Amino acid sequence: MSWLRRTIAYLSDGRKNKVTTNSVRDFRLVWLDKFIDVANDPHCANTVAQLQEIVEDVRTFTDVNECIEFINGLKEDYILMVVSGSLGEMILPSIHDLNQIKFFCVFCQDQQRHRQWTSKWSKIGGVVTDIASLCRTIQKMIEHSDQDSTPISIINTTDGKIEKNLDQLDRSFMYSQILKEILLDIDFGPRCVHNFLTYCRKNLFDDDIKLLEDAKKIEETYHKHDPIWWYTSPSFLYTYINKALRDMDLDVIIRMGFFIQDLTDYLDILYSAQHFSRHDGKIFYRGQKLSEERFEQIKKSTGGLLSFNNFLSTSTEEKVAMRFAGPTVKEPGLVSILFVIRIGTSPCSVFYGNVREFSYYPKEEEVLFGMHSVFRIGEIEAVNASDDSFWKIHLTFTNDKDEQLCRLTDRIRRETFTTESGWYRLGNLLNTLGEYSKAELVCDAMFAQSTRQADLASVYHLLGMIRYGQGKYKESIKAYNTSIEIKKKIFSSTNPSLAATHSNIGEVYNALGRYNEAFSSHNNALKIKRSHLSEDHPDLAISYDNIGSVLYNMSVYSQAILHFEKALEIRLKDLPSTHPDIAQSYHNLGSAYFRLEENSEALSYFNKAIDIKQKSLPDKHISLATTYKSIGAVHERLQEYEIARSYYQNALDISQGASLTQHPSLRKLQKDFDRVNKNCH
Repeated sequence: MSWLRRTIAYLSDGRKNKVTTNSVRDFRLVWLDKFIDVANDPHCANTVAQLQEIVEDVRTFTDVNECIEFINGLKEDYILMVVSGSLGEMILPSIHDLNQIKFFCVFCQDQQRHRQWTSKWSKIGGVVTDIASLCRTIQKMIEHSDQDSTPISIINTTDGKIEKNLDQLDRSFMYSQILKEILLDIDFGPRCVHNFLTYCRKNLFDDDIKLLEDAKKIEETYHKHDPIWWYTSPSFLYTYINKALRDMDLDVIIRMGFFIQDLTDYLDILYSAQHFSRHDGKIFYRGQKLSEERFEQIKKSTGGLLSFNNFLSTSTEEKVAMRFAGPTVKEPGLVSILFVIRIGTSPCSVFYGNVREFSYYPKEEEVLFGMHSVFRIGEIEAVNASDDSFWKIHLTFTNDKDEQLCRLTDRIRRETFTTESGWYRLGNLLNTLGEYSKAELVCDAMFAQSTRQADLASVYHLLGMIRYGQGKYKESIKAYNTSIEIKKKIFSSTNPSLAATHSNIGEVYNALGRYNEAFSSHNNALKIKRSHLSEDHPDLAISYDNIGSVLYNMSVYSQAILHFEKALEIRLKDLPSTHPDIAQSYHNLGSAYFRLEENSEALSYFNKAIDIKQKSLPDKHISLATTYKSIGAVHERLQEYEIARSYYQNALDISQGASLTQHPSLRKLQKDFDRVNKNCH
């Protein structure tokens, strides 16, 4: 299959075969042999050079202790280790189970002898005696690791209540679904390829000659080949897009959005052309390894939904997929999986195509599925009754009219302003995730493209939200006021978009302590909303919440609580029970009761808020820091200083990692931590 070849492409120079990696993972290769002498032995130098064509970072050691010390300092890395036979037999008992070492390869002169002792170690990928075999073995290890790195999301719908399960929705499922929809709707413009490659040269290539040559070729010939040809070619496009989707690297995903769009559109065309004539009722296979924990989640979700969050390579031949699933190297904590994907004859919610005729390697049978393909989890069975480390998971396609999937998708869409442009939706998503610098880049792109006044008003509104999140309140007010001025010229006085901007600028005035202006802005928003919405509409909850916040800051706590409770009542009727807006209502109520010195009531609401936020927001979202700080304040008042310090530390860790070093609240948070830290000693 083509993904076998594109991972490692052999480039003949007339004298030897050189190997070039396009691995999705970043590996280090550690070679331990007491006779290595790269400086003085041409054979050693040549071997290292060939290994560096596979894994750029190759470290050689002759001393066992130095080698172990180096490995122990790389806790988060992916290490491939090459070791001589004699040293391997001595060192493996002490380092075999280190998590950072994924595979071992024994490079020796007596293959038969060393195969005997290596048979008891599960991470041994091969025992070889020549450089060609060594390169092939390492190549195979990397191929398997790349296959295993495919990100998977699981939605348990076995009770049939999709709304309930949305409460604890797998975040990677939600964000990849939103990103996919947004990216497919964006107009990237004629310079998108040039802009992406310029970014790569500046930020990713590190003057690598081959990557620079690849970039030149792509820029000159991108439109001469189909996107599938590029995806299956041994260029860095395959590596970068799959690595970015695996890691949710938004910088790269956004800049490669044009390629995601091109590849998706082409697969859609292939699906339409091939579906009825070739694939009806067929079965496709994919082999990979999963963690035991992930496998257990799938077993508990039989009947639920499973999505592969990047582009998915499959085979029409079971034996090919088995090579990737099979136990070439048994890593502790991993299970071998053969996915059996059965496609029916009805219209399908996923699209795919046999890419043989369009691939860089045209003779290989590969079926490529689109990004974020969603399947239903069927039967799970052991491949061999006596082996609990190798399993088949049967997946079936989801129908276009699948009720659960439709309700799930509709809920996600409602969160992201589907009436707005793709760029606006992307900027809003990034802002919601606390990715302010990336959201600002989207704003810049929108300013350059916007010609209609309504579009400019939307961009200024988005910029106001970003500046508010960054703590740049005066700049936020300026952006919101510009948006209001434009809207007043082109819309009626009761246009809903005016209410949104009045509401947001009220939040900024509130943060600045300009409470009369804040109260006026929020009342303006409430009046507009009441002119066209019912009394239990969720948008009214926002206004009640905001007015409650102003009253809170004016120390009118009992009135603030009444408004917070009204907002919470509406939200509990309309939203899933762990929606972030409900968390905000709980947080606000906790803050009001804290001011009234009703500590147990305050702590109860803060704990409800943090429980929801931990389930529904990214781990480092700034909103988590706000509630951690509040919980810390309650415990400090109760003189539970150790507990208070822990919560303040959590809040500091998030705030300091969010590029908010100038944010006003961060300086106060540091003082809070320092104060309670003194009381702990």
